[in-house]
Amino acid sequence: MNRIRSVQQRSGGRKPPECALGGLTPPAQPRFLLLALLMVPIVAPAQAAAPPHIVESDMRIGFRSVQNKGQSRNGVWAPVQVTLKAGADDITRDSYRLVVETTDGEAVPYLYSVPVPAIPANSEQIVFAYVRPGSDGATFLLKLQKADGQDVQTPLRLQRDPSSTQSEIIGPRDVLYLTVGARLPALKSALRHPEKPGVAGEVAEEPEEGGAQRFAFVENVAGLPDRWFGYEGVDVVVLATSSNTFVNQLLDMSKARRDALLDWVRRGGRLVLSVGSNQPSVARWLERVPLADVALKSKITRAGLLSVQKWSVPDPQQKHPLRQVEIACIQPGPSAHALVLADKEGGDPKQWPIVLQSSCGLGRVLLVAFDLDAPPFSTWEGQPAFWKKLHGEIAPHVGTLNVDQPVGPWAQSGELGMDLKRGLETFEEVPVISFGWVALFILFYIALVGPLDYLILKKVFKRLELTWITFPILVVIVSVAAYATAYYVKGDDLRINKIDLVDIDLHGPGQVYGRTWFTLFSPRIQNYTAGLEPVAPEWGGRWDADDADAPVPPVMVATLEGLESDLGGNSQSLFRRTYEYADDAGGLRRVPIPVWATRTFTASWRAPLKDRAAADRPPPIKAELRISRANEEVLSGAITNNLPAELQEIALFYRGKWYLLGDLMPGEARDVNPLFEGNVKKHELLEWIEPGWTPSTQRAQLPLRRLMFHDLRGDTEQPASGLRTLDESWRVQLQGEGARRHYRDEVVLVGHTPPRSNRAEAVTKDGVSPTRLWLDELPGAQPQRPALSGYLQQETYVRIYIPLVRSH
Repeated sequence: MNRIRSVQQRSGGRKPPECALGGLTPPAQPRFLLLALLMVPIVAPAQAAAPPHIVESDMRIGFRSVQNKGQSRNGVWAPVQVTLKAGADDITRDSYRLVVETTDGEAVPYLYSVPVPAIPANSEQIVFAYVRPGSDGATFLLKLQKADGQDVQTPLRLQRDPSSTQSEIIGPRDVLYLTVGARLPALKSALRHPEKPGVAGEVAEEPEEGGAQRFAFVENVAGLPDRWFGYEGVDVVVLATSSNTFVNQLLDMSKARRDALLDWVRRGGRLVLSVGSNQPSVARWLERVPLADVALKSKITRAGLLSVQKWSVPDPQQKHPLRQVEIACIQPGPSAHALVLADKEGGDPKQWPIVLQSSCGLGRVLLVAFDLDAPPFSTWEGQPAFWKKLHGEIAPHVGTLNVDQPVGPWAQSGELGMDLKRGLETFEEVPVISFGWVALFILFYIALVGPLDYLILKKVFKRLELTWITFPILVVIVSVAAYATAYYVKGDDLRINKIDLVDIDLHGPGQVYGRTWFTLFSPRIQNYTAGLEPVAPEWGGRWDADDADAPVPPVMVATLEGLESDLGGNSQSLFRRTYEYADDAGGLRRVPIPVWATRTFTASWRAPLKDRAAADRPPPIKAELRISRANEEVLSGAITNNLPAELQEIALFYRGKWYLLGDLMPGEARDVNPLFEGNVKKHELLEWIEPGWTPSTQRAQLPLRRLMFHDLRGDTEQPASGLRTLDESWRVQLQGEGARRHYRDEVVLVGHTPPRSNRAEAVTKDGVSPTRLWLDELPGAQPQRPALSGYLQQETYVRIYIPLVRSH
């Protein structure tokens, strides 16, 4: 006791350390510590941060419609929008993940997962996952999991409504408009209820072009996808900017959403952008998101826009012109051209363009220099005619299907994408056994294990009880013989059919775009991990993951699904093992393929064109072409092939015609002047798209030719749902009307490399292939790509967009 007092005195009256546990004596301390340790597992969970939860009333597949339903297509990417709400604690980034499980077009289940971003306490956050719906009746299972895969909320089921009145499923011939920033009800009214031709005010009973016009909207920037392929099911985006609130959101939008919209347009998307009263703010936004080759200078007010009325209304006398309109003063760049000019007025005699067309990579942008979502345009009686005119300019032509056409690999029936898929899944080295032989084999099997077995045992051995031995022996022998026969016929080699389409845009800043389709024929039951990487810099791309201009994601890989209702998607698969998409759809893990069966995949990538000044090699194609001052129909200059492969059957598309340049070996240059001499034949565009079938025609040549310039074929073409961004027919046709009709100052070069068929690894290393497949591992998982086994057939097609210089 005296010792304790002395310690207290030396410590200024404080209790000694052994008395710190509530005055417990030293013998009681071990018991207390043991009790405290036992209580830790009970107390710790109570102190853990509460997980977020999915708001069940706010989740959808695809983009929102007026009926608050989603809009999505089968077989193409669609966003899965989910609202997550945090509890009383902050949610740290990547501590949870959102997982969507559904089935593909062959009824095989797959997963797509995204990490959950940081969410402040007691707040909500919209999170996007992405899926490729396989069929109308597909079920989507939404799971919220910890980073280690443990569920933190009961999985939620979501299905799309396929009913005809409020269908959430967009048909192959339907056109989907996504309005961003405003709902634009007048657009919906004008296109869903078109007037009968030549009968003013009378509504037609059927929609135009053989397909319905569908509409979805996004009014808040947070509702825009953060991956470019989230827009894949959309045909036209209409971006309205009269709302100050929405424009401020545009200026504050995340880099991921800016890049997603820009990248989708660059890859062939179609955009209508209107700018009027908020011209200064939109100009700042376009500096970050260069969607059009224009400069927004200022804004002025025009007393009337009679030219808009003449452009959109067939009989201007029946309508009042658009009056007192605030317009943006737009300076077009080299890749932009005015379709409509404002009338000269007062002290400003300049005719500012008010409807312009501009290229953005492979995409097409129509810029309207006044607000489409605010008065006076929103109250103008000529508004329906304007929307119909705009629809005719920018929307894809879907056409109607001729049901009398025969079905087959070369038949013009059904989806063009399905023709491409059928061609890829045809392996000439793997014979198809006809049903007649199969039926004959079945009859022989029935006779062998039935009557023949009975007669031999009864007449020869006279012991019918031996059937307990002979019957299983015969079954085993016939099964082994059937397997051996199939093994002999089908082979034991992996076989790959692969097609690449490479678009090289020489307009600044140059870009290289790639689309790849490949089919695996599996000689055994196996799960395949599949990825793809571009070959750079041999094919012109600057492939640097640290480069700010590198594509995000660098490569998208997915299964290629059937878009026709009679091509699977509703049956139950025998292989229920779930496969998984890698991060940002950069590859696929463990895709099951049955024995002697096929699976088809698609991939997309983009890379900046290697800078000519800093490059250690020349550009992939060197082209310096000039338009003759005396005759715009004549070009001069030379084209040099710097690709690592020969280009064959090169066609130059210029001013509505095409000219056969021939073949170019690597390093070879060719003067184009002889093509434009008087005695050289000018070919019509359809002669290239429909060259006629010959035995040497490659399996993908016809459908791919039609896809590359789809809208040239008129109203009876096959639909190209999901592949409409490949269509570049607008570049080779006349644009505008009257005095504003023009061709682009551009040549489109189209050719292909020699087809190759050999051992897979040998073809992969050949210069004809612009991409390399990764199987068993994904790119980046290990330093070296695993060597491919089996055989590969490679076809490569090239489109090059060459800007022209006018001679002075």
